[in-house]
Amino acid sequence: GELADRALADAGDAPLIRARVLMRLAFLTRQVDLQRGAAAVHEAVTLLEAIPGTVDPDLLANALLLRASADFGLVRALRRDDIVRAEALISTDGRSWERENADGCAFGLARHTDMLDSAIAMTNRLIQEKSGPGGDHPFHPVHLAGPPYLRGPAAEARPGAQRGGPWRGGG
Repeated sequence: GELADRALADAGDAPLIRARVLMRLAFLTRQVDLQRGAAAVHEAVTLLEAIPGTVDPDLLANALLLRASADFGLVRALRRDDIVRAEALISTDGRSWERENADGCAFGLARHTDMLDSAIAMTNRLIQEKSGPGGDHPFHPVHLAGPPYLRGPAAEARPGAQRGGPWRGGG
Protein backbone atom coordinates (compact mmCIF):
# COMPACT_ATOMS: atom_id res chain seq x y z
CA GLY A 1 0.00 0.00 0.00
CA GLU A 2 2.66 2.52 1.00
CA LEU A 3 4.78 1.88 -2.09
CA ALA A 4 1.69 2.20 -4.31
CA ASP A 5 0.76 5.47 -2.58
CA ARG A 6 4.24 6.86 -3.32
CA ALA A 7 3.98 5.71 -6.95
CA LEU A 8 0.63 7.48 -7.23
CA ALA A 9 2.12 10.69 -5.85
CA ASP A 10 5.01 10.36 -8.32
CA ALA A 11 2.59 9.78 -11.23
CA GLY A 12 1.36 13.33 -10.99
CA ASP A 13 -1.42 14.41 -13.29
CA ALA A 14 -0.47 12.44 -16.44
CA PRO A 15 -3.78 10.58 -16.97
CA LEU A 16 -2.41 7.40 -18.54
CA ILE A 17 0.34 6.90 -15.96
CA ARG A 18 -1.97 7.87 -13.10
CA ALA A 19 -4.66 5.44 -14.30
CA ARG A 20 -2.15 2.60 -14.58
CA VAL A 21 -0.83 3.26 -11.06
CA LEU A 22 -4.39 3.57 -9.70
CA MET A 23 -5.20 0.15 -11.16
CA ARG A 24 -2.19 -1.43 -9.45
CA LEU A 25 -3.11 0.36 -6.24
CA ALA A 26 -6.69 -0.91 -6.56
CA PHE A 27 -5.48 -4.46 -7.17
CA LEU A 28 -3.34 -4.38 -4.04
CA THR A 29 -5.56 -2.45 -1.66
CA ARG A 30 -8.86 -4.14 -2.47
CA GLN A 31 -7.50 -7.29 -0.86
CA VAL A 32 -7.75 -5.56 2.53
CA ASP A 33 -9.78 -2.40 1.84
CA LEU A 34 -12.33 -2.98 -0.88
CA GLN A 35 -13.84 0.50 -0.58
CA ARG A 36 -10.46 2.14 -1.19
CA GLY A 37 -9.64 -0.23 -4.05
CA ALA A 38 -13.01 0.45 -5.65
CA ALA A 39 -12.51 4.21 -5.41
CA ALA A 40 -9.08 3.89 -7.04
CA VAL A 41 -10.31 1.81 -9.95
CA HIS A 42 -13.35 4.04 -10.48
CA GLU A 43 -10.96 6.99 -10.80
CA ALA A 44 -8.76 4.99 -13.21
CA VAL A 45 -11.73 4.21 -15.49
CA THR A 46 -12.77 7.87 -15.48
CA LEU A 47 -9.25 8.93 -16.47
CA LEU A 48 -8.90 6.31 -19.21
CA GLU A 49 -12.28 7.09 -20.76
CA ALA A 50 -11.39 10.80 -20.90
CA ILE A 51 -8.18 10.23 -22.86
CA PRO A 52 -8.70 11.20 -26.50
CA GLY A 53 -7.95 8.51 -29.06
CA THR A 54 -7.35 4.87 -28.46
CA VAL A 55 -6.14 3.53 -25.13
CA ASP A 56 -4.43 0.12 -24.95
CA PRO A 57 -7.39 -2.31 -25.13
CA ASP A 58 -6.01 -4.64 -22.43
CA LEU A 59 -5.47 -1.68 -20.10
CA LEU A 60 -9.05 -0.47 -20.53
CA ALA A 61 -10.45 -4.02 -20.32
CA ASN A 62 -8.60 -4.56 -17.07
CA ALA A 63 -9.83 -1.27 -15.62
CA LEU A 64 -13.46 -2.01 -16.52
CA LEU A 65 -13.28 -5.55 -15.14
CA LEU A 66 -11.45 -4.49 -11.96
CA ARG A 67 -14.24 -1.97 -11.42
CA ALA A 68 -16.90 -4.61 -12.02
CA SER A 69 -15.14 -6.98 -9.65
CA ALA A 70 -14.92 -4.31 -6.94
CA ASP A 71 -18.57 -3.39 -7.45
CA PHE A 72 -19.53 -7.07 -7.20
CA GLY A 73 -17.61 -7.38 -3.94
CA LEU A 74 -19.39 -4.30 -2.57
CA VAL A 75 -22.78 -5.69 -3.69
CA ARG A 76 -23.34 -2.87 -6.16
CA ALA A 77 -25.16 -3.22 -9.45
CA LEU A 78 -23.01 -4.72 -12.19
CA ARG A 79 -22.53 -2.74 -15.36
CA ARG A 80 -23.10 -5.66 -17.72
CA ASP A 81 -22.49 -3.52 -20.82
CA ASP A 82 -19.05 -2.64 -19.44
CA ILE A 83 -18.29 -6.31 -18.80
CA VAL A 84 -19.25 -7.26 -22.36
CA ARG A 85 -17.26 -4.33 -23.72
CA ALA A 86 -14.21 -5.28 -21.64
CA GLU A 87 -14.33 -8.92 -22.68
CA ALA A 88 -14.38 -7.83 -26.33
CA LEU A 89 -11.33 -5.61 -25.74
CA ILE A 90 -9.10 -8.35 -24.30
CA SER A 91 -6.38 -9.18 -26.82
CA THR A 92 -5.83 -12.75 -27.98
CA ASP A 93 -2.05 -12.56 -27.85
CA GLY A 94 -1.23 -10.03 -25.14
CA ARG A 95 1.20 -10.94 -22.39
CA SER A 96 0.87 -7.90 -20.13
CA TRP A 97 -0.21 -7.86 -16.51
CA GLU A 98 -3.32 -5.99 -17.64
CA ARG A 99 -4.28 -8.80 -20.04
CA GLU A 100 -3.65 -11.51 -17.45
CA ASN A 101 -5.64 -9.69 -14.77
CA ALA A 102 -8.49 -8.87 -17.18
CA ASP A 103 -8.78 -12.58 -17.99
CA GLY A 104 -8.83 -13.43 -14.31
CA CYS A 105 -11.48 -10.82 -13.50
CA ALA A 106 -13.66 -11.92 -16.42
CA PHE A 107 -13.44 -15.56 -15.32
CA GLY A 108 -14.16 -14.67 -11.69
CA LEU A 109 -17.19 -12.59 -12.57
CA ALA A 110 -18.56 -15.31 -14.84
CA ARG A 111 -17.99 -18.00 -12.22
CA HIS A 112 -19.44 -16.02 -9.32
CA THR A 113 -22.50 -14.85 -11.24
CA ASP A 114 -23.37 -18.42 -12.28
CA MET A 115 -22.42 -17.91 -15.92
CA LEU A 116 -20.72 -21.29 -15.73
CA ASP A 117 -20.80 -22.08 -19.44
CA SER A 118 -19.01 -18.78 -20.09
CA ALA A 119 -16.43 -19.57 -17.40
CA ILE A 120 -15.78 -22.97 -18.99
CA ALA A 121 -15.47 -21.44 -22.46
CA MET A 122 -13.07 -18.77 -21.15
CA THR A 123 -10.85 -21.37 -19.52
CA ASN A 124 -10.81 -23.53 -22.65
CA ARG A 125 -9.89 -20.47 -24.71
CA LEU A 126 -7.11 -19.51 -22.33
CA ILE A 127 -5.68 -23.03 -22.37
CA GLN A 128 -5.56 -22.90 -26.18
CA GLU A 129 -4.10 -19.37 -26.30
CA LYS A 130 -1.46 -19.95 -23.68
CA SER A 131 -0.46 -23.56 -24.21
CA GLY A 132 3.02 -24.34 -25.40
CA PRO A 133 6.53 -23.49 -24.24
CA GLY A 134 6.36 -21.13 -21.32
CA GLY A 135 2.61 -20.71 -21.63
CA ASP A 136 1.08 -23.61 -19.73
CA HIS A 137 -0.51 -22.58 -16.46
CA PRO A 138 -1.13 -25.13 -13.70
CA PHE A 139 -4.28 -23.42 -12.49
CA HIS A 140 -6.23 -23.61 -15.76
CA PRO A 141 -7.16 -27.32 -15.39
CA VAL A 142 -8.21 -26.61 -11.81
CA HIS A 143 -10.32 -23.63 -12.95
CA LEU A 144 -11.81 -25.78 -15.68
CA ALA A 145 -12.85 -28.39 -13.13
CA GLY A 146 -14.69 -25.92 -10.86
CA PRO A 147 -17.63 -24.66 -12.94
CA PRO A 148 -18.93 -28.11 -14.00
CA TYR A 149 -18.82 -29.12 -10.35
CA LEU A 150 -20.87 -26.08 -9.39
CA ARG A 151 -23.29 -26.69 -12.25
CA GLY A 152 -24.00 -30.30 -11.57
CA PRO A 153 -22.51 -33.74 -11.35
CA ALA A 154 -19.16 -34.05 -9.62
CA ALA A 155 -18.38 -36.91 -12.03
CA GLU A 156 -18.04 -34.35 -14.86
CA ALA A 157 -15.64 -32.18 -12.87
CA ARG A 158 -13.47 -34.96 -11.40
CA PRO A 159 -11.58 -35.92 -14.61
CA GLY A 160 -10.55 -32.31 -15.25
CA ALA A 161 -9.29 -31.92 -11.70
CA GLN A 162 -7.41 -35.21 -11.90
CA ARG A 163 -5.76 -34.19 -15.19
CA GLY A 164 -4.57 -31.04 -13.49
CA GLY A 165 -2.45 -32.77 -10.90
CA PRO A 166 0.23 -33.55 -10.38
CA TRP A 167 1.21 -30.80 -12.78
CA ARG A 168 3.37 -32.04 -15.62
CA GLY A 169 3.98 -28.65 -17.21
CA GLY A 170 7.51 -28.31 -15.98
CA GLY A 171 6.92 -26.34 -12.82
